Amino acid sequence: MKTSLKDILYFIRKNKSFPIFLYSFLCRFIWTFVLFSYTNKIFLPVAICNLSMCISDFFLVIFYKKIKKIISFTYFVLELTFFALFEAYFTKIVCGMEFCLYACIPGIFLFLTEEKPPKYYFIIMTIILVLSIGFITYIKLSLLPPHFLFLPEQRSFLIANEFFYTITTLAFLLYGCLTADYALRYLEHKKNLFKKKIDYNSKHDPLTGLMNRRRISEVFNTCNNTKITENINYAVCIFDIDNFKLINDTYGHDAGDFILKQYTKKVWDAFPEPIKIGRWGGEEFLIIFPTINEKILYDLEDLRYSIASTPIEYNDIKITVTATYGISSSRTIDSPEKILADADEKLLEGKNSGKNRIIVSENF
Repeated sequence: MKTSLKDILYFIRKNKSFPIFLYSFLCRFIWTFVLFSYTNKIFLPVAICNLSMCISDFFLVIFYKKIKKIISFTYFVLELTFFALFEAYFTKIVCGMEFCLYACIPGIFLFLTEEKPPKYYFIIMTIILVLSIGFITYIKLSLLPPHFLFLPEQRSFLIANEFFYTITTLAFLLYGCLTADYALRYLEHKKNLFKKKIDYNSKHDPLTGLMNRRRISEVFNTCNNTKITENINYAVCIFDIDNFKLINDTYGHDAGDFILKQYTKKVWDAFPEPIKIGRWGGEEFLIIFPTINEKILYDLEDLRYSIASTPIEYNDIKITVTATYGISSSRTIDSPEKILADADEKLLEGKNSGKNRIIVSENF
């Protein structure tokens, strides 16, 4: 299977601690050759210890997906702490390694944003790191003989130590900063999406995706303000699925929901923006035309006839679905409530006179 850069970035985003284990293994692998290059016997235990840590880091990388992240990360931090103490104790040359332990503190904090560790995990791990840093600082300031660093090999080790730990720690911190920055931006993005979703759900019907009453009221206000300020009339059509209770009783409520979604989808497709379509309640729906033209009634009739002539198929059952429409406008009426009441009256008239028809108000 071909692995793309996108796949790698996705894996790293989902497994933020993996690059740390891989980076640690590579650093220890390089550091092993440096330590074994020194002939002084004080460096041999440190070299052997580093080699064993290198092997353990290798297994952390290989079995990353099979070991719980909390166990892997805890082992990684404790292993790093042990090696820092071990190297400080045996060599008495301390330079740079304490910075790795400093870097682990924010590293643990970042790790906790993804995992749910045991209670007091952060406090306990931080105490261990602080005590270890204190011990290393004590060796650095108190136990190091001044003449010790004038020996060529010890001085060489001090320079290598300073360079190696500074670079590795800065890289570790840089990765932590980039990860934190990405996490914060990702959370901000998710928050914005969540807000948009809440706003959308608060204004739309969950079954059909059409506007709900709240959003319909906002559209009514917009249309009414446009009429007042620009003298542009708007029309309101209310339609109701005929014999919908019979459909529910005959085929079940799932079929009823399916019918509502399929019927309103056909209406939605027939009347794109800026025409607005919403669910008024139950099987009643509204079509709001922001402007009026001579095509509205013809388009409505074409839609009504087309849907009534084409049965909707549900579970291999063809169901003929019709609807009755009532339409009015703001031409002679001064409020959305009155327009809606007028359209609703025409809808009721259509229901009582045989259904599956459009009744147009004289106000249209």
